[in-house]
Amino acid sequence: MSTWRRLSLQLPEELLEEVTAVLHDAGCLGAEWRDGLLDAWFDEKAGFDPEAIASRIDAVLGPRGAAVRLRASESTPDGRWHERWMEGLQPFEVAGRFLIVPGPDVLRPASGLEVLRLTPGRAFGTGEHVTTRMCLEYLASEMRPADSLLDVGTGSGILAIAARRLTSGQIAALDTDPSSLEVAQENAVLNVTPGIWWVAGSLDALAPRPFDLVVANVAGATIGRLMPGLSCRARRGIFLAGILDEEEQELRQCLDRAGMRLAAIARAQGWIGMAAAPAAP
Repeated sequence: MSTWRRLSLQLPEELLEEVTAVLHDAGCLGAEWRDGLLDAWFDEKAGFDPEAIASRIDAVLGPRGAAVRLRASESTPDGRWHERWMEGLQPFEVAGRFLIVPGPDVLRPASGLEVLRLTPGRAFGTGEHVTTRMCLEYLASEMRPADSLLDVGTGSGILAIAARRLTSGQIAALDTDPSSLEVAQENAVLNVTPGIWWVAGSLDALAPRPFDLVVANVAGATIGRLMPGLSCRARRGIFLAGILDEEEQELRQCLDRAGMRLAAIARAQGWIGMAAAPAAP
């Protein structure tokens, strides 16, 4: 039986979004929120550093980080934690175009809404996080019927699956975590969306061929490192999410160095999404 490491944090609900994002970047595989306590699970074999996570929370939250308290860090047998997490999610609309339905429930959506059914399991990206919503809004507004798309850091596959509903063009979804790709492919089957090219590995696993659009919902530091490879693969537009407020200027400079022009910027709850296009020659 697999063993997982459970990290339990006490915090006010208004900090939940930001703390969960920090845990995600630290390798959290799933989380459960109950009565002011956030339980987050990590792979015991991969290991993690609670003190480093606490330092990152303090860096993101500043003085507000004093409200986050570590209650427990312990090994726990693998159980139904990811299923319980899913049971607490409710269907919700995004971008006026999509209805996100956790699990296989069959619902009658409002006219014009595309139903996306997700069972994330041990992968992030249900559409709840503001950066995922930003990406979905970008796709809904920018994707044309025959566009191709590269989804970097696909997680649950939600962006690739949404794009498949909007375009007949080629879609490639990339992730360095093999377990995330397994979940993403299961979600594609659940949504009856074949024709997505799933790629395990880093950006270097793809030839530098262009796609009409590129989305990358990963940590800001990762975006900065990948920017040269991302920009050369974006024919018409690129959307970068997972960027914290304090990383904005650095990422603006990365775009400029890569020959990209910032077209629009989205802000929500301390997070930033950047839409850019190749600069005019």
